[in-house]
Amino acid sequence: MAVTKTTKLLKVEVYPGDTSKEDYEPFIVVTMEDTWDDPEDDDLPIVKQRVSRKGRVWEPDFPDLKTDISDWPTLAQDIAKKVWRY
Repeated sequence: MAVTKTTKLLKVEVYPGDTSKEDYEPFIVVTMEDTWDDPEDDDLPIVKQRVSRKGRVWEPDFPDLKTDISDWPTLAQDIAKKVWRY
């Protein structure tokens, strides 16, 4: 068999940006749990948590520029798109 990797979304946290600035943007912290497993391997599964923190990319000269969130689970991407108005 092959080793399979599954990712579980544990939590999504939204924090305000630097509110002392007029055009502040919130940032998002996503906590995920990755599991690597192979039923035929006695040393598996391996479980590891990872945290990803990202802020919105905003550049007035490049309005189509967006923060890459493609490595986040779909629900976390949907939340980010609402928070950052993508």
